[in-house]
Amino acid sequence: MARIQKVILDNVFFILPFILIVVSAAFFLAIYGNNSIFLYLNRIHSPVADFIFLNITHLGDGMIAFILVLILLWISLREALTFLAITLILIIIVTILKRGIFPEFDRPLEY
Repeated sequence: MARIQKVILDNVFFILPFILIVVSAAFFLAIYGNNSIFLYLNRIHSPVADFIFLNITHLGDGMIAFILVLILLWISLREALTFLAITLILIIIVTILKRGIFPEFDRPLEY
């Protein structure tokens, strides 16, 4: 228990803002709903932000993960295999959530 308290106290300047952001987001989500928030935020755009976020989206692509695994192979085989295992687990979890558990939630392409 003392170790958990030490970790919390050492990271209080991260944990408190994180909790505040999560609670605020949950509050607005409960009041306005996912669709309204998405459409509102989508109205606030600029060509520069569109370019940046369109390219940031591709960082979640499998090719980037593959490239990172290759880079990690030069550093450490253990680190590369760990990263690969975590990536595969996340891909499986996200696929199950998107297609199996929450298929009725609209993806942004539906808007």
